[in-house]
Amino acid sequence: MAGIIKGTGKFFRDIVTEAKKTSWPNRSELFKYTITVIITVIFLALFFVVIDLGISQLLRVITNQ
Repeated sequence: MAGIIKGTGKFFRDIVTEAKKTSWPNRSELFKYTITVIITVIFLALFFVVIDLGISQLLRVITNQ
């Protein structure tokens, strides 16, 4: 039981140590990253809408014959 508690304590100390090494983006970088993600999500959503509509039309053509 004591080994589990010591191991758990070391685990959380390691997490704190690694978190201190993290370099966080500044405000302008965060803005650029956010815009990039939004544009990517919109592009992918539109891409899948077009693919979905194309497949739907293809199925309509196939089933109406």
